[in-house]
Amino acid sequence: MHTFPFRHPLVSLAGRSWAATSTEGLLIFSLDSSTVFDPFQLDEEVTAGSIRRALRAAQWTRALVMAMRLNEECLLQETLESVPCTDIKVLCSSLPELYVERLLAILALQIERSRHLQFYLIWAHELLMQHGQKMKSRSVSLLPAIHSLWKSIQTHFNDISKLCDWNRYNMKFAVCLSRQRGMKRSAEGGDSDVEGGDSDVEGGDSDVEFEVASSEDVEEEIAE
Repeated sequence: MHTFPFRHPLVSLAGRSWAATSTEGLLIFSLDSSTVFDPFQLDEEVTAGSIRRALRAAQWTRALVMAMRLNEECLLQETLESVPCTDIKVLCSSLPELYVERLLAILALQIERSRHLQFYLIWAHELLMQHGQKMKSRSVSLLPAIHSLWKSIQTHFNDISKLCDWNRYNMKFAVCLSRQRGMKRSAEGGDSDVEGGDSDVEGGDSDVEFEVASSEDVEEEIAE
């Protein structure tokens, strides 16, 4: 069994995990099967506080790189959603190639879960447009991230297309029904004019009857 000295052990509030520093680095033990902490090129300057300070200073690229290095899901989501839509293109163009694959996987996850669908689609579009040519040279390694992104977009497409088809059908039905009612009223109006030409007295009665009939049609339409 491999043994080594460690210092400063800390236990989580739930009591299901603990961490300690050692000569081997930062050690984290947890009873949960899911990975909670998976940093990437971490150093002392990468903290949640420094990331939020960079966001307040509108240093979007620096904040995003540090958030991906810390790799905490909530902090990554906060960083991405803090970037204005107008700055996404510039940020994607200045993002180092080392982080493109990781960002693609993050975007695929957010597109699947988040309600800000258009916002994350803009992120994915600009990232692929800015780095698409360079990504072709390592398409094999990027295939899992691309497949996950495509799967998330396809799921939303299937759901939204069904809703759009249903709405389009209902609109066509409403337009056809409105036209049929308009033709019916025109025909009824023409019959009243013909009957009104027999005599002045009868014509006057027809006008009264037509006005009453028209008011009844309006009441029926409002009731419907």
